[in-house]
Amino acid sequence: MDCRWPFVLRPIAFSRSEKRRTYDYPRLWEIETGVNGIYNRRTPIQHHREANMSYTRKLLVLSMTLLATGLTTRLVAQDDKEVLAKYRAVAMEAGNAERGRMVFESKKAACKKCHVISGKERLAGPDLAVIGDKLTREQLIQSVLEPSATIHPDYATLNVITNDGKAHTGVLRQRTDNEIELFDAEGKLQKIPLGDVDEQHRGNVSLMPTGLFKTVKAGEFADLIAYLTTLRQKEGDAYPGMPAEIPQIAKPVRLQPFHSAEMRFDHPVWFIAKPGTKNEFLVVDQQTRKIWRLIRR
Repeated sequence: MDCRWPFVLRPIAFSRSEKRRTYDYPRLWEIETGVNGIYNRRTPIQHHREANMSYTRKLLVLSMTLLATGLTTRLVAQDDKEVLAKYRAVAMEAGNAERGRMVFESKKAACKKCHVISGKERLAGPDLAVIGDKLTREQLIQSVLEPSATIHPDYATLNVITNDGKAHTGVLRQRTDNEIELFDAEGKLQKIPLGDVDEQHRGNVSLMPTGLFKTVKAGEFADLIAYLTTLRQKEGDAYPGMPAEIPQIAKPVRLQPFHSAEMRFDHPVWFIAKPGTKNEFLVVDQQTRKIWRLIRR
């Protein structure tokens, strides 16, 4: 197991001279994480109290860095890996959607703390109204069992350390001129004044907890996945966020195929011109998880 730490420790000595007498303060350690922006380098510490506060902050940053680098994920017990494999196998083969809805709404699964289905309120996790259209069964299984494997940028965690040394971790709801609003792991909203923020950086660990298999049985997990696969857009219903009616434009336009009929994509979800080029385009294929480059000749 590779446990090399991604940072360097360098000693710094602080001292001052007052009335021809020298007072040596305790040696501190400056943490250089090697990750750009992990903390903001501060001016030299002038007195003992400020030195101790800086030391405390850096220890907090260190602990949050260990979490963000996924070091803890390397220590997963072999027994847990075997259980996860069992849950995956069961969920791929079976499941009852109606029972799965009850699991979703149960306290032991705690899904409703951070997720809504076609709700107007935004919580810490994404709206699952049409999650069955967006993800395959295999992807749903992974997203629940290993939430940090793939994190949507809108739901990445933000780690904030305030001037009093307290650490806050959550999903960013919004940032205003006066404060930062975060959803914490309990789905509760925290408001942090910008004037109190000392350091902040993005994390790569999902706010969604791991270890669902410790509270939900394999059969219940299979039911939950079966329920999530049924959450799709119904025929005739407007897609969440889309207007119920789209007004007709004054001058009709004609749509022409961009590529030949022989070229097929499996659930393309994104199409854009490649920056810096004239005749090249990128297509993101959700089903195969590939990005295709189209060259128009």
